[in-house]
Amino acid sequence: LRHLIEGDYFGEMSLLLGKHAEASVQADQICELLALPHADFYELCSEHPALWDEIEDECRQREVENISIHGELQRSKAGIL
Repeated sequence: LRHLIEGDYFGEMSLLLGKHAEASVQADQICELLALPHADFYELCSEHPALWDEIEDECRQREVENISIHGELQRSKAGIL
């Protein structure tokens, strides 16, 4: 579970890895949501390579966090914690 604040984003793993999104998102207050189609994302990153690098770093960090969370859930279900 992650709490996002203004300026945060989600869906980067789907964009970078070409996978179907596995996460679900729920707003706890009224918010503005912007969607960026794949083609537009890739075009934007080709014009701003540092953006790709930043999002790729975030993607790697979230992958590690997801693996850790998944492991904790599995140990909890097995009664290991």
